[in-house]
Amino acid sequence: ETPIGDDDDSHLGDFIEDGIEFKFFKHFAIRFENKYGYINMPDIILHKKGIQGKAKQSFFFAQLNGMIGASFNLSKKKKVSE
Repeated sequence: ETPIGDDDDSHLGDFIEDGIEFKFFKHFAIRFENKYGYINMPDIILHKKGIQGKAKQSFFFAQLNGMIGASFNLSKKKKVSE
């Protein structure tokens, strides 16, 4: 039986992220982000009871995130007198 961690470190993954943000009315924002990537795991060790062996998989992925937000200062600023 192979201990966890032995010969199970040859995985490769990378991603690209880009995005755009629009700010309006001084306090509001809309942001969109895209993530694209590739994962390659050619040597996965299986550790489930009754199953011994290795597996491999690779895949591409894409993700789109959207955000709507607002930012307000809740603390009162003291006026500077001259």
